[in-house]
Amino acid sequence: MRPSSTETSLDALRAGLVQRYQRNRTRTREIFSLLSDAAFYEQPISLRHPIVFYVGHLPGFTFNTLVNNERNYFQTGRTNGLGATDTVFANNVLQGGGAAASLSGPYTGGVWSGNIIWQTAGPGVMPPGTYDEVDPLLVAKANGLFRPQTGSPAIDTAVGDFPAVDVDMDGQPRQNPKDRGADEISDAPMAGKFLTPGDLLGMIHQR
Repeated sequence: MRPSSTETSLDALRAGLVQRYQRNRTRTREIFSLLSDAAFYEQPISLRHPIVFYVGHLPGFTFNTLVNNERNYFQTGRTNGLGATDTVFANNVLQGGGAAASLSGPYTGGVWSGNIIWQTAGPGVMPPGTYDEVDPLLVAKANGLFRPQTGSPAIDTAVGDFPAVDVDMDGQPRQNPKDRGADEISDAPMAGKFLTPGDLLGMIHQR
């Protein structure tokens, strides 16, 4: 069966978007490669993250595990109307630390769903109904990485499909229904590894 004109158009659109994304990533890599290793960990603007945070930074924050952060999900005040639009904050696990979400300045069109918070300094501005306040049963494993234990409410309870999220932090495949947080409970081989600062700089500088 020959593909319809609609399918052909969608394939062409998809290919074009992939090329655009790859072109932007190449340009981003070229820009960041101008910095010295030490510069990546400088914080020239005190209210913003160190520069390394912005490598690959996208307005989608899903399937993360944040533990004991002084500030969890936050946006500082902006000037001249600057802010954030159409961000997605979903299926994250936040344990300990400051308020789950602290936002200053314009923040429009945000989508929130399926988050777990536990022993934070409250939900902050995270909308009611978009999080469960329940113990995720995290335990520190190798390299200090926090992973859910058997019986964790994070297992098999992700909200929404998120087809682009097809692997976890270890490179193990995500299985529907997905686990919330960065780790998917799986017996599959780990295709990824915990990255050190040296690993990250090596990838940026391609060495």
